Amino acid sequence: LFRIAKSEFYLLNFRQAKLTYEEVIKKYPKTLWAEKAAFEIGNTLFTQGENYSPKANSFQEAIEAFEEFISDYPKSEWVV
Repeated sequence: LFRIAKSEFYLLNFRQAKLTYEEVIKKYPKTLWAEKAAFEIGNTLFTQGENYSPKANSFQEAIEAFEEFISDYPKSEWVV
């Protein structure tokens, strides 16, 4: 499922990638895949805003997603 989300991201289907990452978190909440998916949601929203929808609310959504990630996974290797 995570790889499907990543494929959607690479195909620039950001909305679907985000939904699939959310599904990973819901189905596998206590796994490293959920942690990775939570991080990738922020990355997906940021990339969408930076390259494809700069006028959209993607940057604010990315900030919120990363804040949620930090809150949910404060000891993650991706939290600096």
